[in-house]
Amino acid sequence: MRVETTAKVSANRKSVRITTTDTYTGALVVLDAVHMPTGCATWPAFWSNGPNWPVGGEIDIVEGVNTNSDNQATIHTSHGCTIPSSNPSTLGITGTVVGGTNCAAAETGNAGCGMVATQSNTYGVGFNNNGGGVYAMQWVDSGISVWFFPRSSIPSDLSSGAPVPDGWGTPMAHWPSSGCDPSTFFSKHSAIFDTTLCGDWAGNVWESGGCAASTGVSTCQQYVQDNGSAFNDAYWEVERAAKLLREVAVSKTIVDVETVEDTIVFSSVSHTEFATALKGRTVEDAQRYGKVFYLTLSGEGRHPVMHFGMTGMLQVKGQLATYYRETPRKASVDWPPRFMKFILHLKGPTDAETTQVAFLDARRLGRIRLCASPLTEPPISALGFDPILGMPSAHDFKKGVRKRSCPVKALLLDQSFSAGVGNWVADEILYHARVHPEERCNALSDEQLAALFKQTSEVCRIAVSVNADDSKFPDDWLFKHRWGKGKKEKHTLKLSDGEPATIKWITVGGRTSAYVAELQKLQRGGAKSWSASNMPEDEADESDLTPLSGDEEEKVVKKVTRKRKRKSDSEERPRVIVQY
Repeated sequence: MRVETTAKVSANRKSVRITTTDTYTGALVVLDAVHMPTGCATWPAFWSNGPNWPVGGEIDIVEGVNTNSDNQATIHTSHGCTIPSSNPSTLGITGTVVGGTNCAAAETGNAGCGMVATQSNTYGVGFNNNGGGVYAMQWVDSGISVWFFPRSSIPSDLSSGAPVPDGWGTPMAHWPSSGCDPSTFFSKHSAIFDTTLCGDWAGNVWESGGCAASTGVSTCQQYVQDNGSAFNDAYWEVERAAKLLREVAVSKTIVDVETVEDTIVFSSVSHTEFATALKGRTVEDAQRYGKVFYLTLSGEGRHPVMHFGMTGMLQVKGQLATYYRETPRKASVDWPPRFMKFILHLKGPTDAETTQVAFLDARRLGRIRLCASPLTEPPISALGFDPILGMPSAHDFKKGVRKRSCPVKALLLDQSFSAGVGNWVADEILYHARVHPEERCNALSDEQLAALFKQTSEVCRIAVSVNADDSKFPDDWLFKHRWGKGKKEKHTLKLSDGEPATIKWITVGGRTSAYVAELQKLQRGGAKSWSASNMPEDEADESDLTPLSGDEEEKVVKKVTRKRKRKSDSEERPRVIVQY
């Protein structure tokens, strides 16, 4: 849901507004978003209202303008609705009150009763850099409340689809029924997403809010008409309510487990021990960190922690496996599937039949473990920040980069620095940041570090938002053009002046790295590079396997990264999996 980005428009720039056709009176509304519109001239909101405004009332759950960093939640009503105090402690909120205690729209110049969050990750750039988060609005007889949960702090009951607001703690905003009875002032609401450009709020504070000075344009309207590229970040992106395992497994009991012996994929646990540990327990949640995903199970015992490697995937009985690139012609629903390592038999309280989910791994690059506390034990405990679940602050990111002297590409691939960044994603980040893969971390400029910080978050966010379906990647991504096929087929990547870009390859940190020579210039001497006609043979065979340890790493990694002759063009590009 985005704003039009045509370079220049002569009248109004197109935006978006989506309204539900169903209405509700009283509700628990949950928004899980990974990105929201931001930037000068934008006025995004997620809100609801009733008929005959303001008689049916309005509830603004997420709202702000321009470069704001703190979300504002507000109610607008007809005459007679008030809040008992402007003191946060009296109201029992974490936010602060703005606009007074009278919520009547007609009597307050439509200001209503607003409450502003005190955390800078609740709106705009801070929200997006943190991987977004979850907003929840509860509308009950005792009042209306709004909570915000950063991506890394979402309550498990919300993640599992069984929310219990009583356990969420102090809300960001709360309008008690003592002065504003919801049954009197709110009814038959529709939920609404929209992004207004300029308008009464963003346009009226254009100069006082600093946008006139920062853009060099005197009016909001002129800025909107002349600067389409300024709205590249003006979009809403809503996270799916549940991934595959949540859809088919959460709240179901594992009534049986089939396993196949594999002493490489099953790590520090036998296949029979794995089956015994899971059988009879209920799946409470499914989560991911970096390239690792795990299930939280009921009762005593350890929990399954899994890593796909390059060729791992899940398959539900009766469906094709979850390929992250195009589904092969030979894909099958035959059961049990080839290369199966385990099958979970799941059954809910009201299910007539079991659901079966299999873990497949053709090249045996994945790992299956059991952990008593997945987040505090290896492999997850040894990982760095997850760019989707929790980017560090810009200050901490720059500090972490500058204290290292290795090439920046090697740092991005270091899972103890940034969890989940694989080889092609690291190249994509560096391409958009315009940084050469061999630049030394401690020699990067402030401008390069700022670009690296932004693109580490942005590239990962885009890749995950489309489930790493490369057909949906932007056309200007290096990924679309980096797979050399010799002299007969040339890539189509163009520079801004229309001339063809020069894609070269070098080895950095033992990994083949693609870069664009005209845009990513090294300020010192570099290693040997290759053009598309003589790209290294092993480019498509590199493993994104999370490093193991000791002798196991040396033996296994050497085995799976050996060169092999390509059989067809279809094998030249590695299958894209959800890891960044």
